[in-house]
Amino acid sequence: MPWQRLDSVTLASPAISITGNTFEAKKFLQTLVDVTGSSGAPGTNYDSRFNGDSGSNYAFRRSSNGGSENNSVTQNKKLAMLWTDVNDWFSVEYIINISTEEKLCILHVIEQDAPGAANPPGRHEQVSKWTNTVNQITEESQIMDNVITFNTDSDQSIIGTD
Repeated sequence: MPWQRLDSVTLASPAISITGNTFEAKKFLQTLVDVTGSSGAPGTNYDSRFNGDSGSNYAFRRSSNGGSENNSVTQNKKLAMLWTDVNDWFSVEYIINISTEEKLCILHVIEQDAPGAANPPGRHEQVSKWTNTVNQITEESQIMDNVITFNTDSDQSIIGTD
């Protein structure tokens, strides 16, 4: 079964969210997010939601740069990472999307961190779930918690297959 592009959104101007379009449900999803920097002060969360669900239906476990794990349950969004700087970053998320089961996700994020070869990039890993057991994911949006905005040309692409 070939993978196909289900949705692609590129910001034409700075925004606090990258709002996805509705797409055809598929059993396996992969979300790619490329952020071309941001504006505002660091120290906020970058999150995502499925199908516009802002109920307490998310749980996640994450770590940064190989550090200790943090977990949160009964959340109204899925934390992707704590925004520590205003540099570029890229993420890849794998999702199993079966309507009658919780949606399980694995997320990998790499961020530029400080420029130059003397500064290694930052890395973040997360596993999460969306507890909806009625609907498949047909929309995903990236959201900043605070006053930080995604810069122009930041984008989200989603591919899927059955």
